[in-house]
Amino acid sequence: MNYVRENTFTIVPAMIKRINKTNGYTTEIVFSFQDVMNNKQLLIIKEEVKNEFNKLIRKINNIITTNRPSNIPRKDVWKIGHFIIEERKKIANNYGIDITNIIEAVAEELDLSGTSISYMVKFSDMLPINKVNEKISWGKYQEAMKLINRTDFNQCITLIKKGKLKTTKEIRSYVRQKNKESRAN
Repeated sequence: MNYVRENTFTIVPAMIKRINKTNGYTTEIVFSFQDVMNNKQLLIIKEEVKNEFNKLIRKINNIITTNRPSNIPRKDVWKIGHFIIEERKKIANNYGIDITNIIEAVAEELDLSGTSISYMVKFSDMLPINKVNEKISWGKYQEAMKLINRTDFNQCITLIKKGKLKTTKEIRSYVRQKNKESRAN
């Protein structure tokens, strides 16, 4: 259902917070007081957005068998990042709400670092799934993702696949050189 978008043309920012209770914790959607006062429907759709977020967490949990992204197959890492991007877009389109801290909220729910989740999201954004190579370590992908330019990233991945960049040290050197060139232009 498209509740908020029918009555307003702006996306409402919101955050997902984990709230400790005596019998465990609960996940809540938090809006500013001003936004709630301007749009009472936010309180009505809050549970639906929370349910969408919880579905995302369950979907990711079905993929993750370990807390170490380096042990997850690269295509599954890509899927996790993609799920997060798509869920954020879906919530914005269907409810008019932008979960501004979705990376941090997912990280907290999964007991992973925000940096790990950020890399997963960036990975799915930088590379189509059909270009993901399981032979390239997650650490090498992370080093390559430090490139500013997407073209340089793709070129770096090609060089890794061809064996022209073999070590993390070589990849870091390549990244520094290419980023320096990009900043100079």
